[in-house]
Amino acid sequence: MISLKQNSLLWLEKGRQLEITTNEENTLTKEKLIKNAKTMIKKQHISRSQQPSAGT
Repeated sequence: MISLKQNSLLWLEKGRQLEITTNEENTLTKEKLIKNAKTMIKKQHISRSQQPSAGT
């Protein structure tokens, strides 16, 4: 049997669609999902800024 109880957070960031989905046993709240998404975006921006440019 497939469980439909889950939390899902979907958003767009610079033309990209991103999503976090949890299963029913996960205790993350909506607020924690949003906080995690913001952290993911921040880390993504940091890692992209540390990558060498194509011309270097």
